Formats: sequence, C-alpha cells, structure tokens
Amino acid sequence: MDIDKTQSLGSDEERLRAALERVGFLEWRLEQLEAQLVTERKALNQARVEKAELARSQLGWAEEQRALQERLASALAEVALLHERLVEGDLTRQLLERRLDDRGDRVADELGNLSRDLLIERQRGEVKQRALEDSRRRITELEHAQHRFYDRLVRWQDASRAGERDGLDLAELIAEMRGEILRLESRLPITGPAPDLSSNIGDAPLSPSLAPTTQQPSPPLSDFEEARRHTEALVSPTRRGHAERLIRELEQAELPLALSAAKTLVDLIGGDATPALLALLSRAKEVEAHVVVLGLLGRAGTQVALGPLERAAELPDWRLRAASLEALIKLARTQEAAEKPLHAGLSDRDPRVRRRMVLAAAAERALTAGVLAGRLESERDPATRRMIAAALRGRREAEVLRALLSALADPDDAVRSASARALFPICGGKAMAVTQQPEASRRTALALLRREILDEAPVTERRERHGSRDLP
Repeated sequence: MDIDKTQSLGSDEERLRAALERVGFLEWRLEQLEAQLVTERKALNQARVEKAELARSQLGWAEEQRALQERLASALAEVALLHERLVEGDLTRQLLERRLDDRGDRVADELGNLSRDLLIERQRGEVKQRALEDSRRRITELEHAQHRFYDRLVRWQDASRAGERDGLDLAELIAEMRGEILRLESRLPITGPAPDLSSNIGDAPLSPSLAPTTQQPSPPLSDFEEARRHTEALVSPTRRGHAERLIRELEQAELPLALSAAKTLVDLIGGDATPALLALLSRAKEVEAHVVVLGLLGRAGTQVALGPLERAAELPDWRLRAASLEALIKLARTQEAAEKPLHAGLSDRDPRVRRRMVLAAAAERALTAGVLAGRLESERDPATRRMIAAALRGRREAEVLRALLSALADPDDAVRSASARALFPICGGKAMAVTQQPEASRRTALALLRREILDEAPVTERRERHGSRDLP
C-alpha cells in the first residue's frame, strides 16, 4: 500500500511538473502572441497613418487635377481666341497688301515718271551745256576771224594810202576772204546767212604778200575720242557697243557711276581703256576718285600710263602717292622696274604710304622679297616692320632669313611675334621659343637658331663635320 502511495505521488509530481511546464510554455506563448499583437497593432496604426496620408495626397491630386483642367480649359479658350485673331490678322494683312500693291504701283509709276522727267531734264541740260560750249567755241573762232579780217583791212588801207598800187588787188582780197569764210564754215557750221563784209572793204584788196593767211590746225582728238577709236578694233559688235556705252558714261555720267563704268571698261577692253581713264583722271576733282582711277591705270597693264603715274607719285597727298606707286609696281615687268617705285614708297615720309607699299610688295613677292628684307631693319615704324615680317613668311632666300632672324631681337613684341610666325615654315616653333625666352638668354638662343638655319657654324666646327682640314 505504501508502494502504491509512493507510485501515485510520483505520478502526481510528474503530472504537476508537466502541468507546470505546460503553463510555462503557454505563458511564453502568450508573451510571444502579445508581442506579435503589439507589432501588428503598430503595423495597423502605421497602415492607418499611411492610408490617411494617401487619402490626403489623393485629395491634393484631385485638387491639382481640377486646377489643371481649369487651366487647360482657359488655354483652349485663349487658343480659340488667338485663332480668331489670326484669321482677322490674315484678312487685315491681305487687305493691306492689296492697298500696298495699289499704292506701290502708283508710287512706281510716279517714280518712273519722275525718273524719266529727270533724265529728260538732265539730257536737256547736257544738250544745252554742249550747245553753250559749241557757241562759245564759235564765238571765239568768229572773234579770231574778225581780228584777222580787220587786220587785213587795216593793212590794205595803209597800203592804199601809201600808194602801193602794185600790191593792191580787190579781187584777190575778196577771194581770200571768201576762202577764209569757207574754211570757217567747215570748222563751225553757220546756220544763219553769212555777213556782208563788202561794205567794210575799200576800193582795193590787200596784197597776199603784205598779209599772208594762216589757217589754224584742227583741235586734237580728246582722250575719250581716242578711246572710242580703240573700240573700233573690237571684233564683236556686242562688246564694241558695250564699250562705247561705257565711254559715254565716263564722259557724261556723274562721278560714282563713271567710276563704276571705268572698272567695267578695264575688265572689258584692258589696256585700250587707258586714254579714257586719263581723261576721267583730268575730269575728276575729288582725291578719292583720283585714287580709284590710279588703281585702274595699274590694272589696265599698259605703259602709256607711266608718265602720269610717275607725276602723281610726287603729289603732296599721301593717298595719291600710295595709289600711283602701287600702280607702278603692278605695271613693272622686271625686278629692276618694280624696285624703283618700291624703294620710293618705302622711303616715303608718311608711314601709311610705306605700309601700303608693303602690301603691294606682298602681292608681287617674286620681284620684291630682297627689297623688303633690306627694309626690315631700317624701318622706323613698328607697324610697318610687323607687316614686312608677315609679307616675308615662308621665303627661303638667305637675305630674307637673316633679316627675319635679326627681327627676333626687335624691341617691339609684335614684330618679334610676326617674325617668328614668318619663320614657322622654316624651323617650326623654334623661332617662337626664342622670342619667349628672357632677354638675357635670348641672344644665345638666337645665335644657335641662326647657326641651325643659315649654317653659320665656326670654320673649325665645319671642318670637323666634313672630315677635312683643307676647307677654307
């Protein structure tokens, strides 16, 4: 019985222990579920907050969408209004274009009428001017003829009073005067009747031995007429007519139109336009027009203009001197002929003329490189020295290379840079590197570069290089 009680007590303890373990497990599980519940509540609260924020954002989006729809509706209304205005503007533009076309046609007609009237008046003025000049020339001729007639009459009267009946012949006097009148009419067509000179003549004429007649030579052809004579040699009738029209413009048109016609005439007939250009040079009064004509004389390429160009090279205005010297350089056929005007221009007292000469020499590089190289060191104006250095770029003559290398030590920075750029095709960037060095070491670097380019090494060094001591 005791054994049964002991066994029952052991089993109760086991059940109690199992129950306690079960209770502990349930408590742990309960705590775990409570923690999970807290977590779920927090997640639920967070979800509620997010839902509330999402609802608020959806509300804001709805409001923004309504605002955008309102703005879109207003924009559509504005577009419709602008379309209506555009249609109205197109109609207004078409109406204004029609009015403008009508007014433009009227204005064009008025301008055409005014241009025709102006041309007619100008032609009338030219005709009147030519008639006035012709009348003045006729009056001068008539005055000379009157003096000759009265001189013969006085001589005849003196001979008549002196009783020289052998030298008096009225028929010869009348024949002489008639011949003089016929010659006068051949030079000056007389429209009215010839004056009756018989009432002023005495009883006997003056002898030809007492009053020898002298016929004045006809006036020489003008330069414009000589230019017209040159155009007669043109084979093409079209070119001949075009050249004659251009010569008429040179002679009669206003100066700007005449200068434009002169350029076209030089392009058309070349050197045959020289007489017309010389006539235009004497007609023009402005210095600018003289400069243009002098340049055209250089383009014409004829030696006839050498005399006027040489005289213009001595005028006081620097623009005329520069233009004439440039034309002389263009007309030069040999190096000696080009060096003479170039020397004169580079020695001019005005630096502007010297610069123009440098530009002209740059265009004739084959004839003038030596002259520019000799002028590079003696030129006083830095701007002119810089232009000379630029004009000598790429030249490989020994005198040119020496001048450019010496210019690398020029006191002016711009001249040194221009000389370095001119030597770039010869030695690359070495010349520019010399100019960028300090002044103390620049001479040494320049001497080394000169040796490299001109082969100016000492004599012993050259002997060692060639392996011979018999070299001079």
